[in-house]
Amino acid sequence: MKKLSLFLIILLTISCNLFNPLGDIQLIDTVLDDQFVVSLAFEDDGTAWAGIIRDQYGLVRIDPDGSTEIFDHTNSCLKDSANIWDIDIDSQGKVWMLNDDGLVCYNGGIFTRYDSIDNFYIPRAFTGSLAIDDDDNIWFIGYNPWVNCPTQKIFCFDGISIIGYEPNGMNLDQCPSITDIEVDPSGNVWFSFYRGDPVFLKYDGSEWTSYDTSDIGFVPYNISDIEFDSDNNLWFTDDYTVSSVAHQSQPALYEFDGEHEAEPYGETYYISEIAIDDNDNIWVTGLNPRLAVFDMNKRWVTDESDDVSFCRVMEKAPNGDMWLGTSEGINIFQK
Repeated sequence: MKKLSLFLIILLTISCNLFNPLGDIQLIDTVLDDQFVVSLAFEDDGTAWAGIIRDQYGLVRIDPDGSTEIFDHTNSCLKDSANIWDIDIDSQGKVWMLNDDGLVCYNGGIFTRYDSIDNFYIPRAFTGSLAIDDDDNIWFIGYNPWVNCPTQKIFCFDGISIIGYEPNGMNLDQCPSITDIEVDPSGNVWFSFYRGDPVFLKYDGSEWTSYDTSDIGFVPYNISDIEFDSDNNLWFTDDYTVSSVAHQSQPALYEFDGEHEAEPYGETYYISEIAIDDNDNIWVTGLNPRLAVFDMNKRWVTDESDDVSFCRVMEKAPNGDMWLGTSEGINIFQK
């Protein structure tokens, strides 16, 4: 009987490791409880920066010891009720943020807002995405709110001068809506689009390459988030969470290598945000599932708790923890 019990224990352990290789997804801490967190970024030492929009619009610095400091219209150039839609940090430790007033930089206690430079007008922020490439160039999208969308531009700011690229000047046959910007491991800057063609746009420093629906093999509804794994594969969501469509009938998570049609995963999930950890596990959040991990063995591990509220942003901390900025504060998870 003891031998049989020991056999069952060993069998159960092997089964758990086989079918749940990542273990449980555990909530280990919460920060900024009851605040609506819409943007997150990390310094190398683990210092976190967050944009909040509920009780107090502003920027929050969260030190590794847990202490916080809020910057708003009272102690910075940030205007009251100006949403900080995205944050990124360059190699010099400068904190760059994109809000309703354009581009803002925090450097050593000093805030600088760039409304214009070299007589070039920086339009009001159009999409909540900002990316910094390997040369510390700042990439973001802007538009002029007083005219129609043909004035929408891709901007690149090197800290001294700014270059504006007009998507309609790149042989695009429509007025595009760019949803996300990311830099891949090779230093290329990628842009994703809401509906229609192109689906993706890549800039390698000298040439633009576009990918359309024939390249990925289907017509997406809304590519809301893009991320790259260590092998330079592009992962993206086809996001129906803000759609009026009552039933999502196609997969929500895709992998694209730039050469073959995108590989679908995730069944009929409603996924809006993705992040990739140090082991190339794909973390996803949305309406369904609220939080799950898709590992590189193509297995899903889902958080079955009610810990995750509506999630606006998900970022990996330097120590490997996954931070989720939600409508109820920041939830920190480990796997």
